Amino acid sequence: MADAAHFLIAAETERLDGRTRYAKRLRALVMGLLEGLGGPPTVADQLLATQIATLTVRREAIERAMAAGETVDGVELTKLSAVIVRCLAALRGKAAARNGSGKRQSPFDVRDLIA
Repeated sequence: MADAAHFLIAAETERLDGRTRYAKRLRALVMGLLEGLGGPPTVADQLLATQIATLTVRREAIERAMAAGETVDGVELTKLSAVIVRCLAALRGKAAARNGSGKRQSPFDVRDLIA
C-alpha cells in the first residue's frame, strides 16, 4: 500500500519539466560525466553519473548559501564531498577498465563539476 510520501514524491516528479536551472545543470553534468567513459554507457554508468550529478547540484546549492552568508551544515557539505569523490573514483575506474589500461584515460575530477 502506498503511503503519503510516495504520492508526494510522484506529484513533485510530475511537476518537473526539465526547464529549470537545476534540471539543466543536472543534465549537463550527467552528459559530461558519461562522455568521458570511452564507450556507450551502461545502465549502471547512467545511474552512477546521475547520482554524482545530483549530489553535486546539492553541494553547489549549499556553497551558494554559504557564499550568501547563510548558515550551512558543514557536516552535510563534508559528507557530500566525500561521497562525490568516491563515486567519481568508481566512474573513473570504469573508464580506465573500458580503455584497457590501468591508467586513467578520462580526467574525471571534482573540479570538473564546479560550474
